[in-house]
Parts: sequence; structure tokens; C-alpha cells
Amino acid sequence: MKEAVNFKAEGMSCPSCEKIIGKQALKIKGVYGCKVDYATQEGVITFNPKKTNIDIILDKIEEKGYECFIIKKSIKKNKNYFGLLFWALGLLAAGYFVLQFIDTIPLPEISADMGYGLILLTGLLTGFHCVGMCGGFVVSYSAKNPKKSSHLIYGLGKTISYTVIGAGFGLLGSIITFTPLMRG
Repeated sequence: MKEAVNFKAEGMSCPSCEKIIGKQALKIKGVYGCKVDYATQEGVITFNPKKTNIDIILDKIEEKGYECFIIKKSIKKNKNYFGLLFWALGLLAAGYFVLQFIDTIPLPEISADMGYGLILLTGLLTGFHCVGMCGGFVVSYSAKNPKKSSHLIYGLGKTISYTVIGAGFGLLGSIITFTPLMRG
């Protein structure tokens, strides 16, 4: 059985304190992991309560000069809600494609008389695609560099670069004209 306890470690003066606290906690048998954040001075210790207890672990960390106290306790349950969610989404997607294959769901054709609502819906769906494709990347580098505004800088850079590239292709498209002969 695993138990995860959230704690606060006051007295950290630099990001290296995260590693010192983690190494100190891992010296105790029964400690599976210790993750500490310098910015918030909070951490989570995962351990086996049959082999050690939180008081022993926090005392060991306090030997290095930090003042530790428990924020809240939570027992880690082995339920995989994300797996269930992905199964449900997979079944919905499979059902959609089966129904589309049978031609029971008509999709709108792209035409010149499309309304702004359909264009907005297309943009919204494209946004979900971007989150799906780039979301993992943003999470991974944000975890390595936990500045509060790093995701905003990434989003701003992405928006500006996509705008510049789109404007460039739009300019190129306004210059080049495909004649009926070129189209075949």
C-alpha cells in the first residue's frame, strides 16, 4: 500500500534544495519518491506506511535545516480514471466512424456561402487539435522550467509565428493565380 503526503518545507533558498530534500527522504527505507517544488516550498512524499511513517521522514529532512510540516494527507488509490476516459472516447469515436460509414451522418460541404458560425466551429475544433498535438510538449517543458508565465510565452510565440506564416502564404496566394488550363 502506498501513501502520499503533501508537506511544506520552509527554509529553501535555491532550486538545489529540492534535490537535497529528495535525497534526504530517499535515504529512508520505504520511501518511494519525493517531489518538491522550490517556488511553492511544497512537496509530496510517497511511502509505504508499513515500513516508515511521515514523522520519521520529515525529521530526516529537518536534519538538513528545513522546517517541515504536513499540509494534508491522502491515500493514493490505484484507480485509473484516464484509462476509462480514453476507452469511452475511443468507443464514441469508433461509433461515429461506423455511423459515418453507413452514411447516416451528413457532413456539411465547404462552400462560399458558409456562415461565420461554421467557420468559428472549424476554428474551435482546430484549437482542440492543437491542444492535443502540442499540449504534451507544453506540459513537459513547463515541468522542467516552472516559471508561471512560460506557457503564455509559448502560446504567444506560436500565435505570432502561425500568423506570420499564414500571412506569407496568403500573400503568395494573392500573387499566384491558377488558370483553368493549370487546373487541368
